[in-house]
Amino acid sequence: TVGRVLVIGGAPGMCGAVYLSALAAYRCGAGIVEIFTHRKNYEALASRVPEAVYSLYDTEKEDTCTICSRLADQIKKADSIVLGCGLGKSDIAKAMVKTTLENSSCPLVIDADGLNIISESAELQALVKARANNTVLTPHPGEMCRLSGKSVTEILSNTVNFATEISKKFGATVLLK
Repeated sequence: TVGRVLVIGGAPGMCGAVYLSALAAYRCGAGIVEIFTHRKNYEALASRVPEAVYSLYDTEKEDTCTICSRLADQIKKADSIVLGCGLGKSDIAKAMVKTTLENSSCPLVIDADGLNIISESAELQALVKARANNTVLTPHPGEMCRLSGKSVTEILSNTVNFATEISKKFGATVLLK
């Protein structure tokens, strides 16, 4: 009754940020945290966040269409979503970002590889913009560099200006770390 957070991330062996996101969601009061991650991350995550619900995918046994179809089903149940932590930039990661943007209407936080994937695709950037103020982007200076096309030095010289610029470009809240 106090919200369901879906954390989408964690390429094989990249589950640290997924763990931190799930832990933060619980500490903020989420009722249920669901983690959609590669099956190879399950043991490490379940030992640290045993109360989470796990939806695991296996790129060795499932095709992209099947994985994204299952992800779309989980997105429909979510009250909020965290996307991109340790996701990687593989073809399946790109498909998962697209699936999330196309199927979600709840509040969405996009971080890390989610931002890196979006920075390379005009189609995905348009999908972020279409979400109409229901998105938070959390880039560090390197990710902001990829989103804006500016150098890290330029970004660090005027962080407020660049955060504002990207916020206007995407119609999203931007937290430049």
